[in-house]
This record gives sequence, C-alpha cells and structure tokens, in this order.
Amino acid sequence: MRFILFFVIVIGALIGAGFGVVALFDSTTFAQSGAVKREGMKTFRDAKLGLSFSYPDDWKEERLPFGMVRFTQEEDETPVMITQVSKQEVERSLAEYTKETMTEIAESSEQDGFTFILEESIETTLGGREAFRISAFMERDERVMRSVQIWSVAAGRVYSFTFSAQLTVFDNAVQMFENVLESVEIKD
Repeated sequence: MRFILFFVIVIGALIGAGFGVVALFDSTTFAQSGAVKREGMKTFRDAKLGLSFSYPDDWKEERLPFGMVRFTQEEDETPVMITQVSKQEVERSLAEYTKETMTEIAESSEQDGFTFILEESIETTLGGREAFRISAFMERDERVMRSVQIWSVAAGRVYSFTFSAQLTVFDNAVQMFENVLESVEIKD
C-alpha cells in the first residue's frame, strides 16, 4: 500500500514539478455538484479552473502534499487516481511541457531507484483539448506498478490525471479511470 501511494505521489509530483506550485480543487473552489451524469457516479465541478468530471460514488477524496488530491476506494483505501491542475499560468505549449515532463520523469525515477519503462506515449485528447498520454511500468524492490498519465495544457493551465495500480490488478481496474477521462470537461 505504501509503495502504491509513494509511486502515485512521485509520478504526480514529477508532472507537477514541470509547472511549479500546483493545486487541485482547493477547498474554497472545489464543490461537489448535486448532478450525477451516470448511475453510481458523482460529478465534480470547479468553475475557477474550468474543470468538471464524473467519478464513482464509492471513491473518496483526500488532500495530499504537492497540491494533489488522491481518490481511493472507500472499502479498502486502495489508491485509485490523482488529479492536479496548475493555478499558475503556464506559458509553454503542450509539446514543450511534454518534453520537459518526460525528461524529469526519467531523471527522477533513476535518482529515486526506480526502473522506469515507458510502454506507450501518444497524442490524444482530454476534455476536447489536445493532450499527451503515457503508459509506463515502474519497478522498485521487486514490486511492479503500471501507470497511465494524461495531461493537457489549456487556458494557460496544466490539467493532469494519473492512475496507478499493481500490475496484478491494473487490467481489471483501469476501465474505471477511462470512464473518468471520458467525462472530463475543460472550459476557458
């Protein structure tokens, strides 16, 4: 469990490091809407950041260092997803941000004793915006994790979603993350 949390925090922090101080859903601007997009889903909206998405109603939110929020499944506290949005203006393009972030991930994983294996890196969309997505494996102390990260630069901010799980459960759990990504809306 600690390895999972550490892995998710490291990946999230690496992405966050690319744009300085980050925050997600600061409690003064983050509000849970009464609207539900689908059965069993809650909707989060943040008008100041121009972001909304649906997530399973059995997930709970926990604030973490580095301005991130971790979502866990309530029954066993298993980390499910970390999301972060920069509050500071970002003056880089998606391509520039992606290049910097990929370099930082590779350098930081090596320094922290992780074996980082990039499985896939593709251009895609997030909330109707151009985005970049990576899938990777990370190994440390004989434990293997698999991660999917997607980020977009829109309206001067970086929007980032990260999902990580132990290799043994990843394939069964990733579809819920894909459902969250499909529901993301980013507005100027």
